[in-house]
Amino acid sequence: MPRSLERDLGLYETITISIGAMIGSGIFVLPGLAAKKTGPSVIVAYLLAGLIVLPAALSKSEMATAMPEAGSTYLYIDRAMGPLLGTVAHSQIHEFAFGDPATDLSNRLEATVLLAHPQELKSRSFVRSAIEKFAF
Repeated sequence: MPRSLERDLGLYETITISIGAMIGSGIFVLPGLAAKKTGPSVIVAYLLAGLIVLPAALSKSEMATAMPEAGSTYLYIDRAMGPLLGTVAHSQIHEFAFGDPATDLSNRLEATVLLAHPQELKSRSFVRSAIEKFAF
């Protein structure tokens, strides 16, 4: 007997999961850095960023409503463009999530061994990659 997707999430749970996925953990670090550099205009910047992200969020919510199955991004690409492109896109998502930070960490370790002053490289490699990949 095939298993079906159980729909146990209510509106509150869905909204909080979506907000957590969009904001990420960068919300604890980046506002302080942004406010330090820009001052009170950081609020306008965050509102503008929210408006820029809104079409993508609405598109993804429409796809989730139209295809209420487990699989998210892979499923949408698989249905729209075929299984080959779905697999390629899914592997790219994993590469961005795991491959780039691992590569940056290995570059940092190599620089630590090769260079006399590795302190200067900390903010350039692993930390920058982690913020770029997971905070946005």
